[in-house]
Amino acid sequence: SSGINAEYGGISSGLANNSVISKVNGVLWDLDRPLEGDCSIELLNFDSQEGKEVFWHSTAHVLGEAMERKYGGCLCYGPPIEGGFYYDISMEQSVCEGDYSGLETIMKNIVKEKQPFQRLVMTKEDL
Repeated sequence: SSGINAEYGGISSGLANNSVISKVNGVLWDLDRPLEGDCSIELLNFDSQEGKEVFWHSTAHVLGEAMERKYGGCLCYGPPIEGGFYYDISMEQSVCEGDYSGLETIMKNIVKEKQPFQRLVMTKEDL
């Protein structure tokens, strides 16, 4: 079976392109994750609270990669928070507001690379 983004399947390309995440049978479901049989689907965009949280979670990953590229260091934690996101990184130097523009440029370049987001579910024991 195909994921929601694999084919538009009767929905407009605008709706498909503006969707951040879906809910399949009431459960958040990645747009590229294969569907598993008959189901009900709700497409969520950035206007929904869940859409914002998923978008900010993904953007935190992009920020983490930008931080690694610019500073090296060791990524620690990067959650979505109310109103946005952040990323903690362990490194020798500090990041100040003057660094934001350069990080934003790196983030834009990362997004242009169209790297796929891939779900990896692991237990603490697997780490």
